[in-house]
Amino acid sequence: MTTNKLISIEAIRLKSRIREDLGDLETLKSSIREHGLFNPVLVDSQYNLIAGERRLRAARELGWKQIEVRVMDSLDEVALLDVEVHENLLRKDFTEQEIAKSIEEKKRRLHPPWYLRLRNWFVRLKQRLFSRRTAPGAAQLHSASSLKFKKAD
Repeated sequence: MTTNKLISIEAIRLKSRIREDLGDLETLKSSIREHGLFNPVLVDSQYNLIAGERRLRAARELGWKQIEVRVMDSLDEVALLDVEVHENLLRKDFTEQEIAKSIEEKKRRLHPPWYLRLRNWFVRLKQRLFSRRTAPGAAQLHSASSLKFKKAD
């Protein structure tokens, strides 16, 4: 049975680990700072770390006092080792094409085409014109100077 809970980081015990090289934690810390922790660290019922040492160390370096954990009980020593190895070994990195696709998608979302920007401008204008009502069913007129139209040549 597994349960998730929030516990003190100091309660988590590190015992002998397979991973020795934690790599660069700065990128992970930056991600956790910006987006939070996506996946809880895994511990056994005595709060011995099973998997997630990089996440744990990054959270600790960020000054977190508590962290979300998934408590996995009723696992023998071999199963605990399997969980640690599987979490680190059986993941798959993005291919170069998938990385390129993600960059293009982010650009598209940050800079939508002109017709979507124009549509969004009209939606905001409509909201601005009709959001302030003076009486039920009557739109309040705004002064022309507040709309900032450009004069055609």
